[in-house]
Amino acid sequence: MKDSSRHELKLFAAESLLSRLMDDEELMRQVLQACLQDLSRNFELLKSSVEAGDESTASKVAHTLKGSAKNADLRALAAIALEIEEGLKAGDRVGVERRLEDLSTVVRDSIREVERYLARI
Repeated sequence: MKDSSRHELKLFAAESLLSRLMDDEELMRQVLQACLQDLSRNFELLKSSVEAGDESTASKVAHTLKGSAKNADLRALAAIALEIEEGLKAGDRVGVERRLEDLSTVVRDSIREVERYLARI
């Protein structure tokens, strides 16, 4: 399984997201708040699905996490979610479990970074 370092990717590319949203800070706030509501819940669902051996649900949730992260320009999170999705398809349970540990940290750090950003706008 590919192991992209989260240090190579920004946790949150605020400027890119704001640009894609035509500099509409209120829309950006709404997008980010919606994303934050789902991140922790989807991570826990992914983790429990992997632990239960439910690859079908885990793949769907990994795909959802990847899409949400891309929509919010949470680049490191999107990259790891993609690796997990690919690992699930390849049947690489050990690699998936290892990346889940990394994903846990990136979810936590991404939430903190977005919350700090939201407090400033």
